[in-house]
Amino acid sequence: MPASLTRPTRWIGAGLTVVCLGFVLWRFVQLAPRVAALAPWPSLISGMGLATLVYSAGGVLLAIAWWLLLRALASPSITATSAVRGHMRAQLAKYAPGNVFHLAARHVHARQQGLDHVPVATAAVAESILLVAVAVSLSFAMPATGLPGALQWLAPWRWIILVGFFGLIAIFYWLRLRDRMSALDGTWHAGIGGVLGATACYCSFFALAAIAFRFLFEAPALDALELLPTIAVCWLGGFLVIGSPGGLGVREALLVGLLGPVCGEAEALYAALAFRGVTILSDLLLFLVGILVPDHSR
Repeated sequence: MPASLTRPTRWIGAGLTVVCLGFVLWRFVQLAPRVAALAPWPSLISGMGLATLVYSAGGVLLAIAWWLLLRALASPSITATSAVRGHMRAQLAKYAPGNVFHLAARHVHARQQGLDHVPVATAAVAESILLVAVAVSLSFAMPATGLPGALQWLAPWRWIILVGFFGLIAIFYWLRLRDRMSALDGTWHAGIGGVLGATACYCSFFALAAIAFRFLFEAPALDALELLPTIAVCWLGGFLVIGSPGGLGVREALLVGLLGPVCGEAEALYAALAFRGVTILSDLLLFLVGILVPDHSR
């Protein structure tokens, strides 16, 4: 992104984050008695515990996808242990202001493993494109009427957005590998396999996130499959608001806005806040695993 646009974009993202946090806080103050009465502490703790384990499994899949992309676009010699540990150890950094420090930490770790700067940056861009493409694809299951009023104008354009993202993936991937046919062994086969494997990991991550959220959501009428497009839309919103630390505030506001009309605003707010706790606990757990598990590849 040009430097002239970086600062305004971050300011806009920070402003949206503050607005979303303010909305969530305002609704919590208004609905606190109802939210507190929704579930007893034992039920909340057990639900969050199960959700944390499931969401952590999704986090492991994200780390595996990062390894697959590094192998496909940077170096086939990078080991799974090294790449996965680097990804896990960087996760907590996304909660720092700016929402970029986890990317920087992963980049530094990959450079320490001997990978070149440009291929690692290429893998990071590919990761973002694939994640957004998968999230947009999954959001298609949500009818236009299920979107907030401010977002319904996007519904007719979803197919165009999806085709555009996959077109970017194809162009990006072709340009990346065109000049590296001789640099990587089995470039096309390994590269395509890596991208497809990463895409499968991202699809599975969103599915596990929906299952984890279901452990917290007191709405028998909705199962994990029905929650999947909502989770994808909320993740996408948090990802696209540049500068929002881990999507903080943005995803909670979207969850309340999307699920409130379906199950009640207090129930949606309760689940959104509990889910934020789950994601933080999961990132902390993965960070500890990344720190404690030795890297035998060295």
